[in-house]
Amino acid sequence: MDSNLIKIFKYIDKYQEHMLDDLRKIISFKSISGSYEHQNEMQEMIRWTEARLKSLKPSYCERFDIGSHTFNGRTFKLPYVIFATFGNDPKKTTVLIHCGVDVKDSDLSGWTTDPWSLVKSNRDLVGRGVYKGKTQFISWLHILEAFRTQDLVLPVNFKFLIEGMSQMNSIGLEDLLWTERTRFFRDIDFICVNDMEWLNSTNPCIGFGCCGISQFELICTETRKDINPFVVIDSIIKSISDDKGNISIPKFDDDVLRITPEIEQVIDSVELDLNLIKAKIPQYMHGWNKQKILLHLWQFPSLKVDDDFTDVSCTCGKSGDSPNGISKKLTFKIVHGQTHERCTSDFFDFIPVVVQSMFADRRFAVDCKVTSKSLKCSITDKKSPVATIIIKSLVQNQTWQEDTDSAHFLAAKRATKNVFKYPMNLIKHSSNIPIISKLSQIVRKSIVVMPLGDNRMDEKYSNERIPETLFFEGKKLMASYIIEISKIKQ
Repeated sequence: MDSNLIKIFKYIDKYQEHMLDDLRKIISFKSISGSYEHQNEMQEMIRWTEARLKSLKPSYCERFDIGSHTFNGRTFKLPYVIFATFGNDPKKTTVLIHCGVDVKDSDLSGWTTDPWSLVKSNRDLVGRGVYKGKTQFISWLHILEAFRTQDLVLPVNFKFLIEGMSQMNSIGLEDLLWTERTRFFRDIDFICVNDMEWLNSTNPCIGFGCCGISQFELICTETRKDINPFVVIDSIIKSISDDKGNISIPKFDDDVLRITPEIEQVIDSVELDLNLIKAKIPQYMHGWNKQKILLHLWQFPSLKVDDDFTDVSCTCGKSGDSPNGISKKLTFKIVHGQTHERCTSDFFDFIPVVVQSMFADRRFAVDCKVTSKSLKCSITDKKSPVATIIIKSLVQNQTWQEDTDSAHFLAAKRATKNVFKYPMNLIKHSSNIPIISKLSQIVRKSIVVMPLGDNRMDEKYSNERIPETLFFEGKKLMASYIIEISKIKQ
């Protein structure tokens, strides 16, 4: 093992209480992203983060104002985004580290401890953000400290992208990424993101892909009294997919890439806790074996529909009118080979056929107009309005997948073997990770995802926790990864 890595490991073992103090501090910030009530505490979290970075004497550190956002009818200032650089040696590898220091808004009533205080319980560390984001950020700082305090030369150049909206799909970040792609991101070699989660409590994982999403709002409005908008929307949804999420749109899955022997081998080799994964999949999948579950989650497109209807404000232009329509959100999971553009095109081609069929027996006229981001079908009876069906494109994130035999992934595999005694899993995320979609599209460099444990939270994010030993072993994994990618010849 590399001699410097051994020194880093010893440092981590020696200064555990100091590292827990840092974690305790960062957990105390109520940095809830997208919360109007907590926006000042979110900005305080960003200021603390910036000061903590500067204490390590970066070669560059700057925060960026990315404007405001309206959420749930209230406008708030988005938290600053921080860019920081440690080392600028052109002969060294440069790695970009993404960190989020926010937590998702959630019901905290199920917590048995104070969510904003770090607590040790049954060899676990418990606290809001201890699993998602905050632990990863503070751990990277500890890696930098370990090198600095022991007068070890940084083996790579570090660049940090730190945000406070990671749990809200990185709202407001994309424009800044495009603006900085030829400056801050110009000389990036590799990207590391600490997301996803282990599939059990023992086998470490490396993420090599995630699915994309195409999200739409389906609206039925301006309906005549004899037209039930709830029935209209439900009928359209039933025509799109069955009760198991299988999509009925013609040619929708034409671009799905065939399952290669390599993917089959990856799936066969995965070690997972079926009980853990079954808690997060639909009931109809519970009788499936491991291979069928993972193929369905990783390789096949599907549709998820929101349970609840949402009122739509009157479109007649008069203030104070009550809602005169309803809507539901539909989210297509798209997989490797598919694109949002093709998904949208197929969807918008299919809906007019469905609407025509729904109203054919009543001989209503149906006129559909399409733009790149919306579809509007007007249903009329002798030129009198009957109903209007509108589909709006909301969120589009492309798929991401890496070559697991690339030099970057081979380095990540070696790093994992240096720290953990159990075999590793190569995994894909069955949903979308917005920041990865954005970075893969804009920065266009190889991305490795290194989760730091299994997700020990219930569905309401209660009693979020990680094993205390994994908090420290995760830092060793990060340090090992840095040493290994420094050996890659560019």
